[in-house]
Amino acid sequence: MTKTSVVYPIIGALKEAEKLLGEGSWEGSNDKQKEFITNTLTKEFNGLEELESISSWKTEDINKFLADRGFSIKIEELKSSEFGIASVLKLILEWLKKGENVDFYKYGKTYQGVKLTSGFTCRRNLNNSVFCLDTKSGDKVYLYKVEEEPSNLENKVKELSNIGENYEFYDYLIFPKVDLDREEDVRWLLKISYFQKNGMPWDLTQAIQQTKFKMDEVGAKVESAFAGAMMMRGIKPIKGYTIDSPFLCWIERDGLDNPLFIGYITKDSWVEK
Repeated sequence: MTKTSVVYPIIGALKEAEKLLGEGSWEGSNDKQKEFITNTLTKEFNGLEELESISSWKTEDINKFLADRGFSIKIEELKSSEFGIASVLKLILEWLKKGENVDFYKYGKTYQGVKLTSGFTCRRNLNNSVFCLDTKSGDKVYLYKVEEEPSNLENKVKELSNIGENYEFYDYLIFPKVDLDREEDVRWLLKISYFQKNGMPWDLTQAIQQTKFKMDEVGAKVESAFAGAMMMRGIKPIKGYTIDSPFLCWIERDGLDNPLFIGYITKDSWVEK
């Protein structure tokens, strides 16, 4: 089954939490969070022009931000002690030279494909062939044929990015057209914590991500959104108390032996609406 990994909307949203909470530091509650904080979140990040982010104490602000940008995911109603965060990445790339529409047969079915006769290179190391597709913006799109899902997508990509500079030449490259829209399971981020400078801890209590990816004869398009909520740790449900019977009231001042005012106040002195 298709799986995606788009980290920058997560970074963008968590950086919004930093802005709202002020100076502090992140702390992970599991090994994956700790690795993410060390290797990704705390690295220098100057932002991306294709990335939009928001934080708000209002549920409707976060969900409208997502809906206005074409995403169906929504955060759950925020509690009084929670604030929401969201970030959206939209990246549109065009191939250096437009491809040709072709069909190919695989797994007993015919699929729509794209044929490129230029604008790509192939690096090879042992049995690995990594194709690099050039785009008009200068960004590179890499393709690598694999039958089984790697146990760790991020680590596999890092490995393939360093296979060397041994080039193999092909007259053309054919790849499938792609159109995906899926929600990714990012629950591993839940309970990642941000400690404000005063030591106050905030935990991530909601985490959802939706990613769209299209690839055709013209180019590739990535749209990914992450949204979540942060809550101050230890916040208890609001507990109220109403003084709705006669009560005592008094006023004291340092240096005086007696109160400035003492009153036993009953309903006859309450202000009626």
